[in-house]
Amino acid sequence: MILEALNFAASYATTPRRAAGEIHSSVTLWSRARRCALHWAAHEERCKAFVRDILPQYRTVAVLGSGLLRDIPIEDLAKTFGSVRLYDLQHLASVRAWAALKGFGNLHFENRDLSGYAALRADPGGIPRPLAFLDDIADLGANI
Repeated sequence: MILEALNFAASYATTPRRAAGEIHSSVTLWSRARRCALHWAAHEERCKAFVRDILPQYRTVAVLGSGLLRDIPIEDLAKTFGSVRLYDLQHLASVRAWAALKGFGNLHFENRDLSGYAALRADPGGIPRPLAFLDDIADLGANI
């Protein structure tokens, strides 16, 4: 419980998107992932193997819904691509710290609503295009 509180506080203090409910959900998932690590290991490894099998040779890759970085081969992506752009509502401070300690300077964490819900709420009559930003990324090779 103390680790969860520390992770929440650090994430709240360091994230550009200070939405306590989103951070709380991410911390809850992080805590569950720690508790269920043994049971989730096979699934996470299958996800990583799938991505490894399809890795193209591009300079930039975007990972949508990257969250806790548990089910993607982030080390392989960091070594393969010049720039790894990670998109999710929240990236916990513990995830960012882990990436920094690993020396992955080419990981770019971006907090973004990928569902389009925020845009739809702001303009109920509009048609949200939550992934339109991908068109503006130079050298983007794959969306995982």
